[in-house]
Amino acid sequence: MDGSAFDRLVRHVSEDASRRGLLKSAFAATVAGLGMASVLGTEDAEAKKDSCKKKCDKFKGKKKRNCKKRCDDKCLEQGAFCNNDGQCCSDDRLICEIPFGAGNSDKKCCGGQGAICSTDAQCCIGSAGVRAFKCSGGTCVPNPGP
Repeated sequence: MDGSAFDRLVRHVSEDASRRGLLKSAFAATVAGLGMASVLGTEDAEAKKDSCKKKCDKFKGKKKRNCKKRCDDKCLEQGAFCNNDGQCCSDDRLICEIPFGAGNSDKKCCGGQGAICSTDAQCCIGSAGVRAFKCSGGTCVPNPGP
């Protein structure tokens, strides 16, 4: 936010000192902040994709094309919100399920069978014992439950 925009915002808040006015201003600031966060998140994802593509420059021909395609088809990492298994990094054996410590409807990419782990928190706990895993010997294994 530049200096003049900040000055206008301060003047606006000080002129409209009623509770309703302050509430409107707070709401507007929150909405503006969310908008900026989504723009910055998009820029961050693009920067990661560009960094990935630069790493592909060391290859030639078909290997280079396949490497760059993988950058475009970037999968979701562990802990990212998801809707289906296809969004999660299958090479890391991540699935879209309820992770350790999450609410019943919070599906994120977490460790499925064979995923590398160091604690149970990295494995999916699933819903009602379905697709539930625990960390054993450094990998997520099926958890038959209590």
